[in-house]
Amino acid sequence: MPEPGGGPLFPNPVLYGVLAISILTNIILIGRTTSIDWHRFVHRDQPVPAVSPGEHIRGNGDAPVTIIEYSDFQCPFCLRAYPTLMKVLQTYGDRIRFVYRHYPLRNHPQARPAAEASQCANEQGKFWPFHNHLFSGANELSDADLKQAAVAVGADPVKFNACLDSHKYSADVDADIAAADEAANGKWDDQFVVDPFQAGAGTSHNMNANEVIASRASQLLGGAAGEPLVHPNDHVNMAQSTNDTIPTAIRLGCLWRIQELLGAVDGLAAALRAKATEFDDVVKSGRTHLQDAVPVRLGQEFGAYCRAVERDRERIARAADGLRRLGIGGTAAGTGLNAHPEYGRRMVTRLGALSGLDLHLSDDLFESMQSMADMADFSASLRTLALTLIRVANDIRLLASGPSTGLDEIRLPPVQPGSSIMPGKVNPVMAEMLDMAMFHVVGCDTTVALAAQAGQLELNVMMPVIAHSLFESMQVMIGAVRAFTERCVRGIAPNRRKAEGWLARNAILVTALNPLIGYAAGARLVKEALEREVAIRELALEKAGQGALMHRDGSRAVTAAEVEAALGDLRRLTEGGIFEAGGGVG
Repeated sequence: MPEPGGGPLFPNPVLYGVLAISILTNIILIGRTTSIDWHRFVHRDQPVPAVSPGEHIRGNGDAPVTIIEYSDFQCPFCLRAYPTLMKVLQTYGDRIRFVYRHYPLRNHPQARPAAEASQCANEQGKFWPFHNHLFSGANELSDADLKQAAVAVGADPVKFNACLDSHKYSADVDADIAAADEAANGKWDDQFVVDPFQAGAGTSHNMNANEVIASRASQLLGGAAGEPLVHPNDHVNMAQSTNDTIPTAIRLGCLWRIQELLGAVDGLAAALRAKATEFDDVVKSGRTHLQDAVPVRLGQEFGAYCRAVERDRERIARAADGLRRLGIGGTAAGTGLNAHPEYGRRMVTRLGALSGLDLHLSDDLFESMQSMADMADFSASLRTLALTLIRVANDIRLLASGPSTGLDEIRLPPVQPGSSIMPGKVNPVMAEMLDMAMFHVVGCDTTVALAAQAGQLELNVMMPVIAHSLFESMQVMIGAVRAFTERCVRGIAPNRRKAEGWLARNAILVTALNPLIGYAAGARLVKEALEREVAIRELALEKAGQGALMHRDGSRAVTAAEVEAALGDLRRLTEGGIFEAGGGVG
């Protein structure tokens, strides 16, 4: 199939989303800042330094700090609760952004022995118990491309500085950003080895992204091969779970290409609308049940195709709005365990700023984790367009059939020889291509529907195949619609002679005489016209000249002038109305 849509089917669309989320951690606690004093917090199990709030102290090489709160604060590096931080947020939240650093304060007079260190110190090995949490200035980004969310969605360089006895390393988010940038640009595509049909929920893919970013970031920080200066779980996956990152990545991946898809659909609708205008003066035989019917204009047929596509476009845009509801911050089960209470909200704000997308936090993180209904709704909107396009493509195939023994009312641009054995044959290949592509989209929707209902309790583990099917549907639809528009619709030409010729032979034109002669007399005229193989107008004029065509109320004969008035202007028959009181078109 032609590939004007561009972009791989998998894994890059979901990869960009996963990368965007993988480097987002509690560092997303970002606000606006101009300047503010440095502030020190100490764990609740540490003694209060012998200074008063507002007084400056200096640790072992630290910048000056000011005590604001202490009591019950715990370090976000190890993802513990910190209500004191919330007090600071309430006080300074409109002016500050957070950057977390860990410092050894071995020589500080208040430093306590390692045996009495906080749980953070125990878990991290040889951290000393004091942890500075410094406020830093802004470092805004302007790139709104969603792929860059993989690079810099936590764009403010947040430092995880840890000092061990014999080795100091800096798990610098700058390195995470650079590593994710390389991955998003395809440099490490060969390292993304997970198939879309994988272990449930997408843990394999999430960890594939985490591990690539962590490994490369460690290298960029000067670490030797296999030396994990940046940890895929502790650092890159901080405050996250596969269970909230993967559904968020699916939503972002679809939204990332929604304008591209809608643009392709708009292009098709515009091309059909242009043809509707161009063909407006071509009066032809309508057909219902694949049998002759009352006249229509070729432009009316194409105008209806355009409007159907436009309505489906509206359905897709409406369904896409449901994808803007992000459940990020729910972590493993929707509770938000191990994520700061502000994480989800600020994450959505940052993602929206970087991507240029209108995003908002879900009002129920449990629902957003359990339910794939938004994805199923979006997939169904793609299916609806696919069904419309199948119908339109098949109509175009019918209208172009022949040319000698078919309808031949339109001519399609030749794209390729139609036969390997029959010279001169030209087939409607782009319409056939569109049919096959849309059959595939319908199949993907069936997969999404089955996967969406297969979740249990707190999680739907079928998310990888949902992601794969949605991204493939969009990819296939974008490419197929563009190709059909450019290589078929724009080049369609009417065959006026054939269309008007079929109409002249259409006995169902007698419908226009119903108000004059009634349904039963009209049916007798049709039967006779078909048996004698004459046009209905010719036969009606003949009967009128003989005085044998009676008015439907039996009071008088219908005149030839009345027959001409009803059948002489066939275009008027395409504009509706009744030519004499009573009767109608059914």
